[in-house]
Amino acid sequence: MERWWVEAGRYDVLPLDNRPISAWVTDRPMSVPARRRYTYYPGAAQVPEVVAPNVRNRPHTVTADVVLPGEGTLIAQGSGLGGWSLAVTGGRLAYVHNLGGIAECSVVSALPVPAGRHELAFRFEPSGEHRGTGRLLVDGNEVASAEIPRFTPGRFSLTGAGVTCGYSGNLPVSATTVAPSTFTGTLHRVVVQVDGDPYVDAAADARAAMLSQ
Repeated sequence: MERWWVEAGRYDVLPLDNRPISAWVTDRPMSVPARRRYTYYPGAAQVPEVVAPNVRNRPHTVTADVVLPGEGTLIAQGSGLGGWSLAVTGGRLAYVHNLGGIAECSVVSALPVPAGRHELAFRFEPSGEHRGTGRLLVDGNEVASAEIPRFTPGRFSLTGAGVTCGYSGNLPVSATTVAPSTFTGTLHRVVVQVDGDPYVDAAADARAAMLSQ
């Protein structure tokens, strides 16, 4: 037994942690520091939330470099049990925020986006804790805005869903989306820019973890 503790110390196994649900609410040390800018390319494998941008309760902008016509998901995080997505639906730019599978809040452009190459963006500006204004932009011009009264305070990935670019997961964020919702136009890249300090609500993460068991 003494040898086990010696080897555990040598290979950085310690300290041991047997607290309930700590794996869900306590991040492990990361060798790669958090960034302000994340770039995603279409068709890549799903990216786990632990290495994805933390957009919760902080200003952020999601920008897709696309060529239209085209339909489908540009980028999504989470699933039908909670998350957000940016897509082109019926020719219109649309953002959906799903609060824990309970309520969906949408921001949709009034007019279709013309054919051609465009920068399609969503910008979130907090106006209080867990709420704010979502804005859609086409080539830098605002085309729609709406209040998001309750932005998800806890993690999106307690169900195992991460970030997908150019398609949705098997359980899309929006109930009106049919998986895999692959974008049919040309998607060059999607950039997520975050500002301010990362937000963590350990209590909300713990509650969500207990509900998912």
